[in-house]
Amino acid sequence: MRGGGTLVCFFRSGVKDAANAVVDQPLPGLLAELCGVQVADYDSLPPGAENGLQWVVPELTDAAAGTCVAWADILTPGSAEVVARYSQDYYAGQPAITRNRYGAGSAIYVGTLGDAATHATLVAWLLAGTGVQAPLAAPAGVEVTVRSHASGRLLFILNHTATPQEVTLDRPYCSLIGEPAQLDSTLTLAPHDVLILEEAD
Repeated sequence: MRGGGTLVCFFRSGVKDAANAVVDQPLPGLLAELCGVQVADYDSLPPGAENGLQWVVPELTDAAAGTCVAWADILTPGSAEVVARYSQDYYAGQPAITRNRYGAGSAIYVGTLGDAATHATLVAWLLAGTGVQAPLAAPAGVEVTVRSHASGRLLFILNHTATPQEVTLDRPYCSLIGEPAQLDSTLTLAPHDVLILEEAD
């Protein structure tokens, strides 16, 4: 972390130790110093209930407001800065998401369960800040993961959707599943299809 990593924690993080025993410390327990925040209270939202989220860091103030469900930690920042606040009910204005600088790295504490748009906004912001880039441009529902080895890269492409999806490759690859084939353009993945590709020589 101190060397420049980014850790994302969610509600209930730090509540147990390595032996699965609940720690007798205010949440986030063992991660409190790292996260720079304390959970002052929490609320379990009933089915159908939701709250709003308002982004407050300068990079996100123009982003659409978010929505959260199921759980709401009420946070008291120590050294952490507020990333988003609740916008409704008795905890309107209270911190919901924080960021704590830790050496050259940072710890993000997400005290609620956001909707897909909220998490997409948060992940895009975090990726931009860390310089992490996707290995390939892929449509929603298609997972692309890279694993490196001594002689090159392996590309794992998974279509999690029930419809065909297209992915454009960035260089020539050889398929490692089924009949060997060299691929160097746009692929169509069948519903729930999986490809394992190796960089072509």
